[in-house]
Amino acid sequence: MKFEDIAIDDALNIGDTCYYNHTEYTYLGLNEEEKLILKVKGNDDKTIITSAKPVKPKLPLNIYVKTKRGSNFGEIVGYVHMLDNMYYRIAIYENVFKDSETETFEELQEKYELLEESPFYTIDDLGEKLVKLDEESNPIEREIRELQAKLEEIESRRSEVQKFCKHEWYKYDEVEVSKNNFEQECECKICGKVKYNRYSRLW
Repeated sequence: MKFEDIAIDDALNIGDTCYYNHTEYTYLGLNEEEKLILKVKGNDDKTIITSAKPVKPKLPLNIYVKTKRGSNFGEIVGYVHMLDNMYYRIAIYENVFKDSETETFEELQEKYELLEESPFYTIDDLGEKLVKLDEESNPIEREIRELQAKLEEIESRRSEVQKFCKHEWYKYDEVEVSKNNFEQECECKICGKVKYNRYSRLW
């Protein structure tokens, strides 16, 4: 399914909601001078007469999309008209830095895919699936912790044994880890113990 498949006829009819320059209106028709009569949404007492051309959205709210790059899900949650363009506000719930994006109809077609239904789980379904995953992962995580503890014990014993080695160190090439700071890995040819020399040079 494509965006144009669900596009709404954007011709203005009496009673339609339309947008112009950051403001939401209800279209009331034309006066005798063929100018538009608009009522400001949320302010029933304010009606304006204008020759400006407000815009009716082509897409309904609460439709779901997926980014073509990154495959993040989103939802059209609002409209804004500015700079002679209608923009659709898209909530990208995965984006922790920005709660929404604004795109024109053409940008939507270029950057997003239209989804036929919501990709999101209900809260109950989400909770149930997470509980099941926790049940699967908990024994594995416990086993990993036990293995990690055994590995740490073995490494501790290895370190004790290596104390009694007459080390013969092989020194690898030094590496500059930051400005004037160097690191050199050294490995014992006999027991395999590894140490690092870290030092600075001012010249």
